[in-house]
Amino acid sequence: YMTDYGVYTSTLTIARPGTIRSITMPNLNLANTRGVALTGSLLAPDPNVRGILFDWSCGSQARMNVTLDDTARRAINSALCPAAGGPTPVPGTVFSGTYAPGPNALGIFTGAEAQGTWQLQLLLPPPIGLRGGPDQAGAGPLPTLWPVHSLAQRRALQPALLAQLTSWSLNICYVP
Repeated sequence: YMTDYGVYTSTLTIARPGTIRSITMPNLNLANTRGVALTGSLLAPDPNVRGILFDWSCGSQARMNVTLDDTARRAINSALCPAAGGPTPVPGTVFSGTYAPGPNALGIFTGAEAQGTWQLQLLLPPPIGLRGGPDQAGAGPLPTLWPVHSLAQRRALQPALLAQLTSWSLNICYVP
């Protein structure tokens, strides 16, 4: 459960060693219950290898139960956040099927070692009024939260549940 703004990390340990030929992410089940900005990244056991999976920044309240695959025809970002003038998903919409993540988000792992702990990181940057920094302007997503408001003040200004990750997994094809 994601009840405050910041970075949430879920881990998955792959025991089998080997070099990755291709990778997909089936069964990504995530709900954006309040339409908050939400970015998802996958980190390999080598944390220098990261793929940006999606940028759910349009404020749609929906759920995804999808497979992410670089070879899919439709991009997950365009499904979650249609182009300007397009229909916004109705609250409660469930996206299912196979979608492409961000550009080369999974292909970046080709040739990497599969064994180790993988991380799915979800970033929920605070709304403009709760962001800050040296100039307190709060422009752009923040990798960490600045203490503009106390935790109690932030919770008073937001709903209890912002987003919920139910499940995720990886299918790895190894180089023979």
